Amino acid sequence: MAAVLSLPRHSPVLGGVAVIPLDVDASEPPAVRYDDRMIMVVRDGDRWVAVVGISLDTPPDSKTRQIQSVSSDERQQTFAVCDKHYREGWITIKNKRMVYPNQKDRERIAKASGRIANALLHWTAGVVEEPF
Repeated sequence: MAAVLSLPRHSPVLGGVAVIPLDVDASEPPAVRYDDRMIMVVRDGDRWVAVVGISLDTPPDSKTRQIQSVSSDERQQTFAVCDKHYREGWITIKNKRMVYPNQKDRERIAKASGRIANALLHWTAGVVEEPF
């Protein structure tokens, strides 16, 4: 039995996720870019939606995303990002090496960060087959 997935709640705030219906009529998912990055597009019923993660350092205002359909028809769509203030929390980490890594840890972190950055440069287009 296939798992049923659900879209995240639309919350276009700093640190949130915007779930934006795309104004396209296409059988294939359109290519969507935001801040010069490819954005996840999924089918939700009979429409395509873009799922946009919004970083905490995004300035609140209207944002534009590029939408390119399979027919190469390109246009822009905007959405608003609202400000949000989060309650602060503080922790004390007993293992100071987690805060101040030694040379060996810094080398391991740099190597892992490079692999992660390289993985994020690659995009594999495909359609999520699970229903949302």
